[in-house]
Amino acid sequence: MRPHDPGRPLVCLDEAAKQLVSAVRLPMPMTPGRTARHNYEYKRAGTANLFIAFAPLEGYRYVKVTSHGAKGDYAQFLADLSDKHFADADKIVLGACPSSRLFV
Repeated sequence: MRPHDPGRPLVCLDEAAKQLVSAVRLPMPMTPGRTARHNYEYKRAGTANLFIAFAPLEGYRYVKVTSHGAKGDYAQFLADLSDKHFADADKIVLGACPSSRLFV
């Protein structure tokens, strides 16, 4: 890992598509001697795309959620990083994340 330099923050990027689901049936409440019971049936409620920027040396994390993962969304995410979140940086260094994937 390189040393901390506020003028050149190390930023790791990742993205993931997640399925959104909603419950179809209400769970059965607890009764004496039984735990609450949940039905595994679900209804698909669309998808969401998550973009994440993680700056481990800055102690900073930023997540943006969009309805789809188009090129324009990714470009806007990068523009937000450079113009709003790291506006004082001379250069943003994109690096490999400490873990293989930030999303599981």
